[in-house]
Amino acid sequence: SLVTLRFLHIFVRMRTEPLQGHENITAWYGKTITVPCNGGKVPVDGLVFVKWKYAKDDGTPGDLLIKQSTSDQVTILASEEYASRISMEKDFSLLISQASLRDQRIFTCMAVSPSNVNEYSVNVEVKKKPSSVEIIDKPEALKKDILTTVGTCIVKDSNPAATITWTKNKSTLNADGKGVFITPSVKVDPATGLSTSHSTLQYVAAKEDGGAVFTCVSTYEGIHNETNLEPLMFIWISAPLGGLSK
Repeated sequence: SLVTLRFLHIFVRMRTEPLQGHENITAWYGKTITVPCNGGKVPVDGLVFVKWKYAKDDGTPGDLLIKQSTSDQVTILASEEYASRISMEKDFSLLISQASLRDQRIFTCMAVSPSNVNEYSVNVEVKKKPSSVEIIDKPEALKKDILTTVGTCIVKDSNPAATITWTKNKSTLNADGKGVFITPSVKVDPATGLSTSHSTLQYVAAKEDGGAVFTCVSTYEGIHNETNLEPLMFIWISAPLGGLSK
């Protein structure tokens, strides 16, 4: 009843102590997050209701939803941020649709009985695979002994950010400040929080680099994705014997 729930809310505030640890789960961007309450094993003996709350950005708790053990009805308590995206499973797991990086926070399940209050906290991490990998700023040709931009590799919209390496004929290139220059950067979209990785390769070609194949290797969560450049034309410019004529 409403009176019982009000009494138990007061009881919860008096008896609940902060937890020392929490479970960690991983969810995928845009999908539905399933946040288990005690691993899906809520003690049902004497259970009166289960309530979910979350840690707001400022650290204060925010209520999400509540369900009495004797009813299938779920009461939404959340504000606009979650009100239209949450529901509860039969095992009291919290469901959050359309996962975003805003959902990377701690959610806490409260299982309340007349004699006890158990809290189970879950830390949610939201990941997203890159949406695309491309190479731009490609030159028409490499010129011997002239610093040339081979390309800029862009790995779009991931979390966490992807890493980028370059290879030449399957051998890893490392910046040496002489013939190999690599400029990495990561830009974060302020609206989504997703990261886009950039890496620009500049290279001073030698005679033996004719027909070389340069490859951008993007790595996300240990998975490699290779994007090849078409073999570049090699131009070897040499001065005529006796020097340059005026």
